Amino acid sequence: MQGIILFFALVYVTGILSLLFGRKIFHSLLAIYAFITAYQYASSFVSDSQYVLLISVLAGVLGVLLVRFAEKAAFFVIGAYFGYLLFGLLGVYIPFQNTYVYYGAMAAVMIVCGLLMIKYQNVLLRYATSFAGGHIIGAASLYLLMEGNNASAYAGADPVLAGSQLGQYIYGPFAQGHSLYILVIAVILMFAGAQYQRHHH
Repeated sequence: MQGIILFFALVYVTGILSLLFGRKIFHSLLAIYAFITAYQYASSFVSDSQYVLLISVLAGVLGVLLVRFAEKAAFFVIGAYFGYLLFGLLGVYIPFQNTYVYYGAMAAVMIVCGLLMIKYQNVLLRYATSFAGGHIIGAASLYLLMEGNNASAYAGADPVLAGSQLGQYIYGPFAQGHSLYILVIAVILMFAGAQYQRHHH
């Protein structure tokens, strides 16, 4: 159960920081996003918790280096990540002919959002980080509300793998199955968070 508690603690801390302080701590957020994304999906490729942590830490370090030495690329990545989250919630309602078209459309949305972020970073950064925070918080909260009793099924002996596998489910099949609800929550929190960032930073 320790892995589940640590997972939700990480999720909510990251979500709140992104929602309310995204623009101010943008440089740190990119590293956190990279770490969490790698952490969620690394267990799909490796079964050793040490390798999961190593891959996640390396992803976070890569995020730091990207911000340090290629700021425009870092802004592009943040925009592309926003596009990825947005497409993940809306793509389930679009009847694509096959998976190639689906992933092609996803790539196009990510590229467009990345380029827009580079051009309009002062405004869009508030909304993108707030949306990401809203998405992170919304999906986790909806899962706890609807299926929280099932979380114990992921409480394996290894806390690292338990949290990773739960994250894959919440932000994968569960988020796709409840994408409309999560989208509404994320959009409401996005506007609230963007306004907070605008007036307090």
